[in-house]
Amino acid sequence: MIPLTLQVDDVQIVDDETFDQKRFLELVKASPNCPKTACPSPETFKQAFTCDAEDIFVITLSSHLSGSYNSAMVGLQMYEEEYGHKNIHILDSWSAPSGELRAALLIRELEEQGVPFEEIVEKLEVFKTQMRTYFVLETLDALRKNGRLTGLQAFFATTLNIKPVMGADKGVIIKLAARESIPFEITNIILIDSAGVLPVRTTAQKWKIRKYKILKKFLNMKLIYAMFPEVIDDWRSRQGSADYRNATPMMRQCMVKAVNEDLTELLPKIRQEVLLIWGDQDTATPIRDAHIMEEKIPNCGLAVIPGTGHFSFLEKPAQFRGIMEAYLQ
Repeated sequence: MIPLTLQVDDVQIVDDETFDQKRFLELVKASPNCPKTACPSPETFKQAFTCDAEDIFVITLSSHLSGSYNSAMVGLQMYEEEYGHKNIHILDSWSAPSGELRAALLIRELEEQGVPFEEIVEKLEVFKTQMRTYFVLETLDALRKNGRLTGLQAFFATTLNIKPVMGADKGVIIKLAARESIPFEITNIILIDSAGVLPVRTTAQKWKIRKYKILKKFLNMKLIYAMFPEVIDDWRSRQGSADYRNATPMMRQCMVKAVNEDLTELLPKIRQEVLLIWGDQDTATPIRDAHIMEEKIPNCGLAVIPGTGHFSFLEKPAQFRGIMEAYLQ
């Protein structure tokens, strides 16, 4: 991971595995000014490219939000001028961390399938154009501090609990609407290998997790680690999935929260017509989740694409397109 540098007033924070989100948000809240960011230098990217990996993929924040993409491109040019060509693809995600993560997971899945570098690049660029990013602003402080809202506007919006729904148009952040006044009616919803159902764990799995937490707490004690550092590091390196082991500490927290998010109580409240499209080999959000959604959502249908995983729309695009066309006609 090549981190950004964040600055709140006179305090600089590096957005790496040491990043303390709670402290950062406290600093932002206490400051009258908007936080600033500095993207990594081209030299930093060049150094990162100087490694033994044959294929390198770089996923950056939207080029409309950060200079990281342009910096990475300059770094690539510097590398090629000194060392020559290498399989390096820099993806402008047109998104933020959530979109970057989805692109990274796609790369991992395609790499594990043995898909050639050039084909992965093509699929990534298509995936980027199909991905949509939406978010809700829980606080309007940032808009007030940067002058996009007056203090009076921010006060009334906060008092009335108006939280704007935001989105991205080719990487540019746009305001879609406020929750109270979305200017269109949602009549149909299509969910593709979607998350939101809490994994069902057996008694044995629950006990295994409990033992892991107890052992982890014990091994994290400074005295115990000082006595057996190599043994403990080896044990840590073998815990969790490959994605979890290769993630940064902060990303591990995000993955744990995402996996344990349970929205099943909200499913019966969905009044729109819903189509579920699922890969029967999906291990990230298994087909069991689809059956639960189909049962709990009042007006819902399920289309299964056999032999596909979490990215069914990329693995069998013709079949996926056929389902979409038949449903939308």
